[in-house]
Amino acid sequence: MFLFASRIVILAVVCSTCVTAADAHAQARVPDPTPTGRWTGVYFGVGAGLGRGTPDSRVDWNDTALAEGPHPPAVPADYSKRIDGSIGVAQLGWNHRWGRVVTGLEADLSFGDINGDLSVGGPLAPPFVTPYAYEERLTLTRLGTVRGRLGFAPASRWLLHVSGGLAYGTAQAQTDLRFFSLSGVQSAQYRGSASETRMGWTIGAGTELALARSLSARLDYLHFDLGTMNVSGIRSPAFPTLFTVNEQAVKGQIVRVGLNYRFGAR
Repeated sequence: MFLFASRIVILAVVCSTCVTAADAHAQARVPDPTPTGRWTGVYFGVGAGLGRGTPDSRVDWNDTALAEGPHPPAVPADYSKRIDGSIGVAQLGWNHRWGRVVTGLEADLSFGDINGDLSVGGPLAPPFVTPYAYEERLTLTRLGTVRGRLGFAPASRWLLHVSGGLAYGTAQAQTDLRFFSLSGVQSAQYRGSASETRMGWTIGAGTELALARSLSARLDYLHFDLGTMNVSGIRSPAFPTLFTVNEQAVKGQIVRVGLNYRFGAR
């Protein structure tokens, strides 16, 4: 009996050892569900998106003491117009994952044509009845950002992130204010244009989904604000020396999609 019991104990120990070894081997073959290398490293990507905004503008005289003649609603006046358009974008960045938290830095550059026009006109308020027509245009041809990123990975293939930092871009603005006699003959015109590379700020959020170890698809949103452009509308004919000052805000939102390739992903 003792010999039989001893054999049973030895058999149980051997089976337990075999099961433990087999379980360890199976676990070794199953990939880590949250590998730290999934989002860590340098990446490069391309994409496309849409830009939109409703920036404000204001038109005023350079010297209100000299502003004889027309009164509101033409000058001074506040306006708002809609801008929209499409862009192509390239980005370069670096991430590091700390458990489920991902930190990083990204720089991108977008090219396209985000633009919008405003056109208003009509008689002025009594007692001035001089007809007028006012037009302005804003075009954003380039937009770049340098942003810090903070993300959270709820699953190994899924990343949510927020970002914020510096924004810069090239914008062009035009204005054209005309006054007419009651018979419809143009009596004065104030036309101006400006082109500037401006700097401002941006903030946004997005999500990224890993399609393979090195490839991921992304969707993100950015709000940008590059401040205000000043455009002087020079009077024609030149006398009296009076011009308009137009302030156009350069701001809006961008929604874009793209692909990222991560170098050295493991």
